[in-house]
Amino acid sequence: MNIKQLAFVTFISTAPIPAFANCETGPIVVSGKEAYPPISFTKDNKLVGLGYSVLTEIAQSQGLNIKAAAPAPWKRVVNNGRIGNTDIIIGLRGTNLSRDHFVFLPTPIIESAQNIFSLKGKDLKTRDDLKGLKGGVLSGTTFTPEFDAYAKENLMITPVRTAEQNLLKLKAGRIDYFLAPLLPTIHLMETTGMKIDIKFTPTPLFSVRELIAISKKSDCINKQKIFETELKKLIQNGYIDNQFDAFSSAWNVLDYMN
Repeated sequence: MNIKQLAFVTFISTAPIPAFANCETGPIVVSGKEAYPPISFTKDNKLVGLGYSVLTEIAQSQGLNIKAAAPAPWKRVVNNGRIGNTDIIIGLRGTNLSRDHFVFLPTPIIESAQNIFSLKGKDLKTRDDLKGLKGGVLSGTTFTPEFDAYAKENLMITPVRTAEQNLLKLKAGRIDYFLAPLLPTIHLMETTGMKIDIKFTPTPLFSVRELIAISKKSDCINKQKIFETELKKLIQNGYIDNQFDAFSSAWNVLDYMN
């Protein structure tokens, strides 16, 4: 995975969601996390990000369009998918519980690397280094099944609603570290002007597969094979890589890493 991939951000317009949404006439209602760049995040009170860009391309290949739902707490987002008010959710993990209500496309949009962030002076490199420390993570985030099981048994990690909260808690000494994607976190620090003596692991702790989840209550379930085929085309024809390359320079974060 090219590290520039973590620097992508793209924007789409949103509009009021109609009373009925479907995969036959459209629009397809899509939702995701409020603060999980570059996959799904809020900009000017609208959900935007790579996931919506990819789904727009897929929908247009079928003569359809998508509408991003209004930003909402993650539990509400997932519940709307369970009951069929939302057709597709971006950033949902394929756990045993979620598979009761959603079908996941086998191919991920990207694999997102997750790094350990801490204040300088701490030498945190592996998951074992995190034992006995207070950690942070973005609410609604799950990781690999292996790391989730390890964290449940060995780590103390508290979720917060926004990435900025983790930075503030780290700066104040309320947590010892947090787990997050690398370049989006650096970009957040630069755009907010936050002054913090931070360090991050030179290599990711692990990567997570960013999947497209289709509600079993939505008639989009009938198009999952088409969606999978179109997603693979976007990967094979370089669409996603090209978008990452185009936007990574706009984030202006690579010099920070030198």
